[in-house]
Amino acid sequence: SVCCTCRNGMVNGYFFTGTDAFEARLRACSAECDDPSECTVLVGHSQGGGVVSVAALYFEDLNPRVFTFGAPRAVAAPCP
Repeated sequence: SVCCTCRNGMVNGYFFTGTDAFEARLRACSAECDDPSECTVLVGHSQGGGVVSVAALYFEDLNPRVFTFGAPRAVAAPCP
C-alpha cells in the first residue's frame, strides 16, 4: 500500500466518480490482459489529470501508466 499526501479536492474528485463501479470495471478489464501489470493506462486532462493521479495510487498493484495534460499538482512529493 502506498501512503502519499494528496490534495483534498482531487481525492474528493476521485471518490465522486462512482468509485466502486469504476474499480470493478477497471480490475475486470485488467484481468483479461495477458499481463495485468502492463495493460492499465489512466489518462486525464486538467482536473481529470489530477484525479487520475490519485486513482493511480489506488491501483498501484496494476502498475498503471499515467498520462496527464495540463493537470494541477495532485500528489505531494515524495511519493513512490
